Order: sequence, then C-alpha cells, then structure tokens
Amino acid sequence: MTVAFYLPFYLLGLLELATGRAVVHTSNAVALLWLGVGGGLTLRAVRETALVRWRGGLRGLGWPRWDAGLALVAWAGLGALLMTMFPLGYESLCYHLPMGVHFFQEGTLRVWDSAQMHTQPANASLLFGFLLNSLPERVVCAANLLFVIPLVASLYELSRSVGTDHRDATIAVLAVVSIPIVMYNSAFPMAEGGALAFLAVSLMIVCRPGPLSWPALLLAGVSAGLSYGFKPVVLSALLILTVVVWLRGLWSGRGIAVASVRTGIFGVMLLAGCGYWLIRNHVEFGNPTYPLQLPLLTRLFHWPIAPDLDYASYPPLVSPWTNARWEWLIYPWTEWHRVAGVGPGYASGVGYSQRSGLGVFFAGVGLPVCATVVLGLLTGRVSRRDLVVVHLAGFSIVLFIWWKFAGFDPYYTTPGMLFLAPVTAWMLTQARGAARPLLRGLVALTGGFMLFVFVSSILLFFGSHIVQSREFSRASFFRYPAALDRLPDGAVVINLYGRPTNYPALGRRLTNRVISLEAAVQAALGPAANTMEIRNQPNSPPIPLPERFLKERGVTHIVGRSDREVLLPPGWHVREIDQVAKTAKEGNESPAMVLYELNQSP
Repeated sequence: MTVAFYLPFYLLGLLELATGRAVVHTSNAVALLWLGVGGGLTLRAVRETALVRWRGGLRGLGWPRWDAGLALVAWAGLGALLMTMFPLGYESLCYHLPMGVHFFQEGTLRVWDSAQMHTQPANASLLFGFLLNSLPERVVCAANLLFVIPLVASLYELSRSVGTDHRDATIAVLAVVSIPIVMYNSAFPMAEGGALAFLAVSLMIVCRPGPLSWPALLLAGVSAGLSYGFKPVVLSALLILTVVVWLRGLWSGRGIAVASVRTGIFGVMLLAGCGYWLIRNHVEFGNPTYPLQLPLLTRLFHWPIAPDLDYASYPPLVSPWTNARWEWLIYPWTEWHRVAGVGPGYASGVGYSQRSGLGVFFAGVGLPVCATVVLGLLTGRVSRRDLVVVHLAGFSIVLFIWWKFAGFDPYYTTPGMLFLAPVTAWMLTQARGAARPLLRGLVALTGGFMLFVFVSSILLFFGSHIVQSREFSRASFFRYPAALDRLPDGAVVINLYGRPTNYPALGRRLTNRVISLEAAVQAALGPAANTMEIRNQPNSPPIPLPERFLKERGVTHIVGRSDREVLLPPGWHVREIDQVAKTAKEGNESPAMVLYELNQSP
C-alpha cells in the first residue's frame, strides 16, 4: 500500500523536473486511485513473504500476554496522549513538517531551500504533508506510531527465523523497540520511524531461511529504497543487505551470474523506492546523494559537496557524549551529555533523546549478549553457519562504519539496533535451567523501564503544558504571537527566531509561506554560512537581509527575536504587530518572539 502511495508522487515529481511545471498538487486524487488499484498487487507480493506468518505468531502467543499486553496499552495510551497536543520533535518542527506543508502549498517536490538538511530525501515530509492536508493536525501528531506495527512484526519474524520461540522473540523485540533512539524517533513525526520500519521489512525478507522468491526479492528491494527515502542514516545497513542478497544467490548453487542478476534486480527495486530523490538532487545540485559525502564516489565522479556541511566541524575525538574516542568502548556506562535543545527528549541534561541515549537494555543486556555470542564463536560452541552470526555481523559492521566515519553521535548507530532483536531472542532460547527465566525477566525489565521513562516524560510534558499551563491553542502551545494565525492566506514570513519556529510560523491554518532561518542566513552571508553557529550565539550580530532577496521572495512579515535587531536595506522598515514571551530555559528567560510587518517606503 505504501508503494502505491509514493509511486504517483514520484511520477509527478519526475514530470515536474522534465517540464518545470508544478504539478504535485494534483496528486491527491492520483494517490487515492493508486491506493485502490496498486493495493491488490502489493498485497499479492506480501503473501509471498514471511509477513503472513505474523498471524500465526499471534495465535501462538496466546495474545495478549501480560508483557506484550502492557506494552500495547502503553503505546496506545501514548498515541492518545500525543493527539491531545501538537506535533513534537526537534527535527519535525525544523524541517520535516514545514517541508511537507511546502510541497502541497507550492505543488512541487523541489527542495524547500538549499540548506543541507532541507535537501535530503523527503519521504517523511511527503507523507506528513499529505496527512496535514487531509487530517486534523492533532491526529498527525501520532501518525508515526503506525510504523511501529510493521517494525515490531518484521523484527518478530526476523527473531523467529533464528530458531527462537514466540515468547523469547516477543520479549526481545519489545526490548529493542524500547531503545531511546528507536523509541523517540518512532513516536514523534520523525523520518526515522518509516526508515526503520521499511528497513526491518527488507531485513526480514532477505535474512529469513529458505528460498528467496522473485516477488519477495522485489518487495525487499522496494522496502529498502523507501527506507533510504525516509532517512539516509540506514545506508550502512542497506549495503549489508545488498551483500547478503548477493551471497544468498551465490550459496544457492546457481553461480555468480545468477547471484549478480538477483543483486541487480534488488538494486533496481531499491532505486525505485528512492530514485526520485536521487534524480532531483542530481538535477538541482549535480550530486544524487547530496548532501551526503560518500568518500569514494564523491572523488571519483567529482560530485559537488554541500558548502554548509563541513565534516571537519565534527571532530572524531570529541563529542557531546564522550571526552575521548576510547570512551565509546564503555558507552553508555560513561556519558558526558552536553546537548541543549527543546521539547521532551531533547532537553539539556537529559540522557535520553531523539539523538542519544541507548538505554538500560543496550547497556545491561544487548552488549553482554553480543559478547557472549562472540565468545561462543571463539570456543566453537556456536556454529559459524548459525543464522544468528549473520545478525551479529550486521550489528558489528554498522557500529564499525559509525565508529570509523561518524563516531561523534550515537544516533547514527540506530539501524544497527534492529540486528539486536534476533541476537537477543536467540540467546534467550539457548539459555537453560534457571538462567532462562532470569534472563527473560532482565530483558523484559530493562525494556519496560525505558518504556516507562519515555511515557512518563510525555506525561510530565502534558501535565506541564496542558493541565497546568492550559496551553490549549496552537499559539500558546508553541509560544508564538497569536497574530501569526490571523495573517492573510499566502503571507510570506521569514523566520529569524530559530529553527524550531519553522513549523509554528505556518500558522493555525498552515497557509503562511515560511522562509527558514537557514535560507535567510545563506541569502545574507552566502551558501557556506554556518547557520548552526549563528543560531546558537545569542549575542551574534543581526542578519542583513538583501533587498533582492526580499523582493524575489515577496516577504511580507518577519518573526524575530527581541534581543536581535532586524537589519534591513535602505528604504525598508518594519512595524511590530505582536510579541510573546518565551518559556524560561536553564534559569534564564529566552528572548521574546516578535512578529513584524515588513514595508518598503514609497
């Protein structure tokens, strides 16, 4: 069904690139048509995969058991809680949601602006934009939770494929989903939810025992492509998947030629799932993987790199979480968390967030389990042909690639966490005697504890903002000037306050056209301007807005900070319409948010 949803958007996007006409706004009807026509074809392919065994798994569990039942109640309650509020999540407010609204406002899938984070594949933005165009905003707050269903189902089947029983597979999957960088990104309207769900589907199909049928191979390839289209963070796992497809073809005894053909078909279907974004970025920037810098390919094809993405600014020896590279060997037992942010799960001093915190299951169970399997391999107690070794290798390779190329942020290990489910479930099944119930209890306890921490953080946020502060309106919840909701349709607003204001500045009806802080900074200071540094400096100089930029974009309003002057060209002036005080943060009041009307002197 998801394939049927995205295909017409991709086709219309390609038509737009070829003709220059903004035609994506007509795709709602086309998408609905494909949901009906393409849905049957997709379901037929699904029947060829192991997904159909999930129903049998539920019956075998005696559903619901107390552990799975409690988790189900917690996730359902979380969804209901999220729908009483407005969208949460730092990256959601910065660009996932505003880009989705922009797509349907302008009828285009072209990049919102050239800031590097706004040029990445945008399957999530496309989906959220469609939902915001069709459903109440509060419902969309919990839409990402739907991806938890295929994520859990696929990880369960993946865990069963290594010879575990129903109970062990269920406990292991629920524990892995409780890892903070998986759980937080699956609950809020973030791109990682869809990326992990489709990666899990592809892993489940490719890594299951038995012959790999052609329909299953096609579905695995498309799922892998959709995963990349949600978030390129899964790239390392997709490379592993491609190698596994080739090895399975080789081990089938049909020769290198057949293995290569099957791998090629997998690659073609992978491109079908994300190819539009590669083509778009090649047309607009001359680099299909823009803004990623793939060392070998970038040098070989002389692809341009994003001027505002300087990998040298992420030193490999120091990060907000560790003081030295060797400390990753004992992480997360030692963590120096120095990241400031906004909203639940992204606050200064909090060790669990959308980008950090691997949780007690990973530290207390995940790493020891992996070490035990490695010890079993070295002593000969675990056969090298055991399927669990493939998953352990996948986990290890993802972590090695992260440590080698991006060892400054644990967020980039997220796709590797999926491999922990079958490894943990296998270990539970191998345990004998009194050790088995003890190990089961430990896995369930650690996973349940992190789920409790997460739900509690949302409950506290709900109590603070809804019950105590009574922030029922959108303006009071996001703390922006209420006059933004009353601007005429099509008002063009520059956001000079901060990145998380990109989405709130759209207004209650989502009709304002928002120019991001990054776009304004790059227009003023050039495409290589370090917007991250500018926004984090409260005493940084005002951003000079060029006259040509103001005229070309048709700017009518500006959202600014009370402590920072709006620097305009001669003959331009602003009139304050409204302002609102921001919440206290770390003991200090944040600058008030001010809404200005922009005018040019006659």
